[in-house]
Amino acid sequence: MKKFLNGLWNKQKDMGNNNELVDEKIYWFYRYGMRIVPIVLMIGHWWLTWRFHAGGEEIAIMASGNMAAVKAMYAMAYVVPLVLMLPASYFFGFGWGWRIPFVYLAGVNAVRLMHGSLVATQAMEGADWVLVLLTVMLYVYWGVERILKRV
Repeated sequence: MKKFLNGLWNKQKDMGNNNELVDEKIYWFYRYGMRIVPIVLMIGHWWLTWRFHAGGEEIAIMASGNMAAVKAMYAMAYVVPLVLMLPASYFFGFGWGWRIPFVYLAGVNAVRLMHGSLVATQAMEGADWVLVLLTVMLYVYWGVERILKRV
């Protein structure tokens, strides 16, 4: 894939395209954004999970009147990032370690479905922290793997 993309850039440069600098900057913006944004979302979710469970109160009252808004917020927070960013990570040829935040978001979705609630509840505390622990373990494994490949 990298050879293909480099070939496209070289072909565009040979054609004398005046917009090549802008195109290249957009390309690099998305390439590095696909690495940074999922990690920032995941760490932000960890912090919000910690704050929520430390507070001890429920996040919302689940009533049929506000279910449409809850479903819309759930889709924007947990489904749309997966749908939009995961294919881009394949396009840029990232390794499995850069996809760990997507595994985490899929795990969050599984926890929500397992507990039968679209919003976080205090009953999910144990599952949330197990998910965070497993995610950290994946990062440790990925880091050790990268170090051993360099040695």
